[in-house]
Amino acid sequence: MKATGVVRSVDSLGRIVIPKELRRVMKIREGDPMEIYTETDGEVVLKKYSPVGEMADFAKQFAKALSKSSGMNAVITDTEKVVAYAGKDKDMKDTPISEQLYNLMEERKALKASKGEKNFIPVIDKNEDDKYDYDHEIISPILADSEVIGSVMLLTGEGKAKVTDAELKMVACGAYFFSLQVG
Repeated sequence: MKATGVVRSVDSLGRIVIPKELRRVMKIREGDPMEIYTETDGEVVLKKYSPVGEMADFAKQFAKALSKSSGMNAVITDTEKVVAYAGKDKDMKDTPISEQLYNLMEERKALKASKGEKNFIPVIDKNEDDKYDYDHEIISPILADSEVIGSVMLLTGEGKAKVTDAELKMVACGAYFFSLQVG
């Protein structure tokens, strides 16, 4: 564990303020659920809670089924990183998502785009982007109780002419199915 050098006091309601700089670096936003762990030596550890991450095994199976039925790379994310991946290209699991993808999810919008179009976005962090190449993307946010908890995607770079509305519906159906598992 890494010390930050920051010391905070517990207030009369039992709260501790996480410093703004630390929230920014750790991408902790107002309203983010935090999971609390305790260690036997008295340590208290806070971790961002990810409902999609809790379903990682299920997400992996779902991504495999989605990839097999679509012939594309299937990706399931939470709001921070790729939770599950299935497809022919290099595995993206645990790769941080891009700020553009996070913003798209926050707007609660689905996206169907091809490389070169104005609305095409990188789905993973720019530091990792050169490792993955795709020409078409279909993205749908996962919403649970109107809160964004992740996304379901299909990506392909295999010379596919264009993605169809049927594939967009597959991704939207997957996102809705995940929302039902959490809700």
